[in-house]
Amino acid sequence: MCVMYFQKIIKTFYIPETAREEGSLAQYRAILHRTNVNGQVKANGYESHKDFLITVTRALVIELACERWGADCKTDLGSLVPEEVKTSNTKGKKQWLQEQVTKVVDTLFCPYSAPKDAKIYLRRSGHLYCVTVPSKDVGKTIDLIINGEAVRIRVPEDCKTDEAEDGVFSYSLGIVRVAMDFIMFNDAIKSGDIDMITILMKRFIPLFTGE
Repeated sequence: MCVMYFQKIIKTFYIPETAREEGSLAQYRAILHRTNVNGQVKANGYESHKDFLITVTRALVIELACERWGADCKTDLGSLVPEEVKTSNTKGKKQWLQEQVTKVVDTLFCPYSAPKDAKIYLRRSGHLYCVTVPSKDVGKTIDLIINGEAVRIRVPEDCKTDEAEDGVFSYSLGIVRVAMDFIMFNDAIKSGDIDMITILMKRFIPLFTGE
């Protein structure tokens, strides 16, 4: 059963022709030099493909954690712990850690809506300008340079946004979600947890229906 579901995961996400596309499993396969990963799970390739997917998933989760916590790499994570947390009691440390972990878990398992850049229109010296502003600046006061002139504005909360989503981020989230489900599926089978097996089998349905 595990092989059947895993084969469908690889078939869905591993496409050899996408080796030059940023964030694809095929690109990660080339970067990691996993020559024993070729998409053929049934041909004695189950363990090599599973190890490859778990390795990529761990790296993506670490990268997401660094992004959410404002770290450049995982070795910087320890320096982000506030001094008051380091000297607090066990309860305080657990509470702080829970808050940080929640940022990652919510991103992974809550409905995702990609950040969208905002478009605002400004009239200066009789001319109308359309300016694209990063989504992180929505609702903030920022400085813009228009024709060499500094202009300070407040970006409205309800300004128009682009509809294009971050395809690489969405694709990576899809990989992580299905890989973590598969890891839990393996553990549930080993422990004989019928309820969890049933839940996870339902979560795998979109892989077979193409949703």
